[in-house]
Amino acid sequence: MPDVLHWTLYQYQIPFRTPLRLLGSEYATRSGLLLRLEDASGACGWGEVAPLPGLHQESLPSCHDQFLQLFSSAPPPELAPSVEFGLSTALQMLEAQALGRLPTADLPEQRRQVPLNGLLTDSGKPAPEEQRLLQQACVRLREDGFSAVKLKVGWRAGGEDAQRVRWVREALGAEVELRVDANRGWTWEEAVAFATRVQAENVAYCEEPLQDASQLAALAAATGLPLALDETLWPSLGGRVPTPLPAGVVALVIKPSVQGSWAKLQRLMATAAASGTRVVFSSAFESGIGLHHQVRWAAQLLPEPVACGFDTYRHLTAETSTPGFAVHRAQVELPDRWPEVRLPHPEVLTWLGEGSGGWAPALRPLLQTG
Repeated sequence: MPDVLHWTLYQYQIPFRTPLRLLGSEYATRSGLLLRLEDASGACGWGEVAPLPGLHQESLPSCHDQFLQLFSSAPPPELAPSVEFGLSTALQMLEAQALGRLPTADLPEQRRQVPLNGLLTDSGKPAPEEQRLLQQACVRLREDGFSAVKLKVGWRAGGEDAQRVRWVREALGAEVELRVDANRGWTWEEAVAFATRVQAENVAYCEEPLQDASQLAALAAATGLPLALDETLWPSLGGRVPTPLPAGVVALVIKPSVQGSWAKLQRLMATAAASGTRVVFSSAFESGIGLHHQVRWAAQLLPEPVACGFDTYRHLTAETSTPGFAVHRAQVELPDRWPEVRLPHPEVLTWLGEGSGGWAPALRPLLQTG
């Protein structure tokens, strides 16, 4: 990696097709930073930094401040996970471009396609309209070949969401894996009510069912509901993935932009492999730049194809990357081209600043194989 790099920082703001309902709040737009690094030869790398309120502890303004501090001082400050993710991916792309390596380098043909789970969110509509919308979406997902679907729950009481699960299972049929994600939306009583009512619906797992993560094992024991652990719960379980995992946890759902750098993600994958735990990658509603990198990491790190949560791209009204993020028959194929932003891109990009510096050596720990 060259010692002197030129950096340019942009901001995007893209409306959601319908407002995103998450952790008791509603969001109309998705905002993030796009980082472009360039070396003296003209090779460039793009990364995305897009903390999502409720999932990331850092804010977008604090990430912007970290970049300004990083690009003006050495050694760099302690970086937020979403900043680490953006830097790691931009540096990996830059190095690969400088060496003439494609995103698919060293990947066998069968690993260049990553299956996706379909995503169903809560429309907020009354029951009859919600049922119609959910079941129409299920028919489309089934016809598109999705073998797994995630339903966002937790906005309503557990009993109401259990009814939504029944509608979805009815429309999907028995052969499609059904995952649910409550985003810490329920009290103990609401989670028990939900688990009791969905016992016949063959739910693969429920992600983040409780506001109090210390009750996970007790919930599994009381109801038999399979659970998935999201890394946003780890601070309440000691700050890192607990070993052994709480009883009843059958999967780890990992968002690379919440985890941080490639090196941190490698260590987490090793921990999961040692415990024999299933890993599912998921996004935080990033735009195409971030999603392209996450698909590449999934293809490289997952020991076998697993339906990942990258279907979030459908919920944004505009695209930042070229080539665009595209799904065919419920899977995304890793392109032979590195993603980039076609400039100018006035409808989604705002220029925030640029500069050059000799700070690249301090970033080398973020650059690992990948």
